[in-house]
Amino acid sequence: MAAIRLTAPKVKCTRVPLLDRQLVALLLKYPTVIKTDGQGQPKPLLAKALEGMLPSMVLDRRDKQGFTFPFDTWLRQTLSDKLVQSGNATKQSNLFNPQAFNQIRDRFLQGKLHWSRPWAVTALQNIV
Repeated sequence: MAAIRLTAPKVKCTRVPLLDRQLVALLLKYPTVIKTDGQGQPKPLLAKALEGMLPSMVLDRRDKQGFTFPFDTWLRQTLSDKLVQSGNATKQSNLFNPQAFNQIRDRFLQGKLHWSRPWAVTALQNIV
C-alpha cells in the first residue's frame, strides 16, 4: 500500500515485488547454483513452484524486459551540465582527483565508458 501512495502521483501503475521475509531468509541459505538454471530462465524456483498452475506460455516467456532509467542519454543531454559542474567541484574539493574525473567524463562522452562511472562520481560529489 505504501508503494502505491508513493508512486501514484507520478506513474500509471506500480508493481510491488513478491517478497516475504521468511521466504527471503530461507532462499538466502540456498546456494546460487540451486537458484539459477544456467540457461537464462528468470526465477527458475518460482517458475518450478508455479508449474501446473500457470500456462507454459506465461512460464516460458522470454520477451519481457525490465525498465531501466535512461541515464546514458540524460548524462549526455539533460544532465550534461552536472558533469561539467562536478568537474569544477572536484577542483575545489579533496574528494576526487580533477584529472581522474575529467578522464572518466571524457571517456564516457567518447562512448568508451559505461554511464555508471561518471554518475557515481557526480552523485558522490553532490552529496558529500
